[in-house]
Amino acid sequence: MQRSMAALLALWDALRERSGPFFVEMRGASMWPAAPEGSLLSVVPCAARALSPGELVMFRRGATVVTHRVVRVEAGGEVICWGDALLERDAPVAAEDVLGRATVVRRGPLLVPARSVVRASLRTGWVAVRRVGAGAARLAGQARAELRR
Repeated sequence: MQRSMAALLALWDALRERSGPFFVEMRGASMWPAAPEGSLLSVVPCAARALSPGELVMFRRGATVVTHRVVRVEAGGEVICWGDALLERDAPVAAEDVLGRATVVRRGPLLVPARSVVRASLRTGWVAVRRVGAGAARLAGQARAELRR
């Protein structure tokens, strides 16, 4: 795992100059509900100073990659971030560790701008309710069929 993450970061550095978006799958629950696990993020490389509070940023943290929300950008270029579902903010992120800005969150056929947290939360919640509702109806139907046998 460690070796594959190092290879991914080396590839990211090599392709960074391309300046087009990269698509990555969200892992972990630190950005729930705006970007739950399994969401696809479109990440555009950018400088730390180009970030604004409220945006999502992808950055290096040692040998791992983290995506959290920007709280503020310090005068020296350090970025202060916080995962939406976490209780405390991250240690400051050095400008050279910023990989890019997450501009779009995609879950299935649904496209949601990452900055509209409320809209993302509502849509994500609605999708979850629909899935749970459909699953519950399917289970109830199966249970009725079993009882009839």
